[in-house]
Amino acid sequence: MRRSLAAPLLSALLWGGAAASARASDSAALQFTVPAPDPVQAGESVALQALAVNTGDQTWAAGSYYWVGEVLDLDEKLVGRTDQVSPSENVPPGAVASVSLPFRVPDTGTGRRLYRVLLIKDSQTLLSSPLKPFVIIEKAIPESPKVVDYRIEGNVTVSYKNASRDAWAKHQGATTVNTVGKVKDSSYLFNAYLLHEPGKFIDPFIILFTFYAPWGTVYGGDISPSLGELSVYGQSARGAMLEQRKGNWEWAVLGGQTVESQPGTATTNGRYARSLYGGKVGRRLPWNITTSLTYFLSADETSSLSSNPKSSNFAGPTLVPQKNSGVGLGFLWEPKPKMKVMLDYQQNSFQGNAGKAAAKDTAYKGEFRWEKRLFKLKTYLKRAGPKFASFGSPSTVGDRFTQDLSLGLYPASWYTFNMGVNQYKDNLANSTAKATTNQRTVSLGNGFQFKTGTNLSVNLSLVTAKAQPSTVLDNQTTTIGLGGAQTMGRHSVSANIQTSRFKDKNKLAHDLDTDTVSLSGTFALPRNMGGAFGVSRSSTKDKVDGSKRESMSLSPSLSMRLSPVWTAQYWGTMTNSKNTSKTF
Repeated sequence: MRRSLAAPLLSALLWGGAAASARASDSAALQFTVPAPDPVQAGESVALQALAVNTGDQTWAAGSYYWVGEVLDLDEKLVGRTDQVSPSENVPPGAVASVSLPFRVPDTGTGRRLYRVLLIKDSQTLLSSPLKPFVIIEKAIPESPKVVDYRIEGNVTVSYKNASRDAWAKHQGATTVNTVGKVKDSSYLFNAYLLHEPGKFIDPFIILFTFYAPWGTVYGGDISPSLGELSVYGQSARGAMLEQRKGNWEWAVLGGQTVESQPGTATTNGRYARSLYGGKVGRRLPWNITTSLTYFLSADETSSLSSNPKSSNFAGPTLVPQKNSGVGLGFLWEPKPKMKVMLDYQQNSFQGNAGKAAAKDTAYKGEFRWEKRLFKLKTYLKRAGPKFASFGSPSTVGDRFTQDLSLGLYPASWYTFNMGVNQYKDNLANSTAKATTNQRTVSLGNGFQFKTGTNLSVNLSLVTAKAQPSTVLDNQTTTIGLGGAQTMGRHSVSANIQTSRFKDKNKLAHDLDTDTVSLSGTFALPRNMGGAFGVSRSSTKDKVDGSKRESMSLSPSLSMRLSPVWTAQYWGTMTNSKNTSKTF
């Protein structure tokens, strides 16, 4: 990943959490996540920024924890991940840890995407942020070719950018390649996203080759396997996967590297490279029932780092390899069209040190989905035991019981209503050495779509985080958002206003008020040209010491269709920020 051209906007929507120490061996409370800039131009970098508090009683030593961000489509399928970032700072109990995770948006990206940020310590997921959206402004490129027999077609996009932050001396380029082809009864897709900079002519950021044949499907490169939600799900890897189906049977096998190695120092640990192998066997039964059996094995590669302290690839003073494996069962029943009942059970073992016994625990999830013309319902229960860990499914957090309900109503063609409730409880073993945390997120959304091309939205969310005892953690965040968009022929404009109020009832953290305003538009210009412009301004005020952080971002672009096969575009981003606070 490359550093975002936009300055960090550590001011925006606040999610539950507070800077309060708690008697918990390893735990974290999320204060907020925010993408910057939003919207982001396709081909640019969006920084997924987050702030969390160490609510445990142990210091997070540098090298023992890292952050990673995930980007998903609207169906919650993984699109890509950021690089894993391991901060060089120790985080004592009650202290704040912040991160900015740059994600390079592919040139072909457009529309809404979802993202979340995960914090992992000693291979355990301490927190996983709620899914939140951001918007990608389309980049003008030639249309994707249609698949035809015995031919190879595709498109290539080459871009260049520079930034004043580096005195216009950091040249960066990117090449996007998309090809499709068909040979006899088989077809294939090839997608590559290559980065270029001085000293590193070609950096294969994304490479994926997919081959579709009558006997199965083969994936090679940056794969996103999905064997089961509790086993292998949401974990990308650079490797290969084979899927096959015959009659009522289906199976898949995969293997690849999920984590790149990172050297340590004489005082801090690095990170071993990590591999993942897995398989799945499923069978369709009568009455629209499908069952599956999955297995995975993920382990650190000790050969990826050296044990020699004088080596530039030194592992670190106390780094030990870890291993995780598990067996899962899946059940899917579709009693009627667009109605699903899903059950998953997983038993995993985790070995934090090759010389110690593995810890074993289980997880389960039950989910119900029902979709009709007037509504869409999704609800689930998920429990992961106190010792549960899954390298293959990082979003499944151990020691957590989660309840979730989302409902969408569509009573009229011009109105939609969405409601979501998510709550979880940890410390399932009722350990007296830990504080039990209860967090609840309630969100309401109203959308209006009129025949005049006018769209309006009103959104409200309330996040509360409370521990037992409440003197350790007790805060809430209230967010209200208003949005409007207007289409005028081939032109469109949109505006959004959001206000967020964070309040710590224990006065352990400073109360914060955040206001964000954004305006964007796309315009059809003469001579096959198109333009886009976006501006956003964010301001966060500390209610205790009066300090303030302000940021403004401008994103113009101009595109031109030169010929049926050639397209050109010029775009830029300017970010200006000012901060008078020493605490955020």
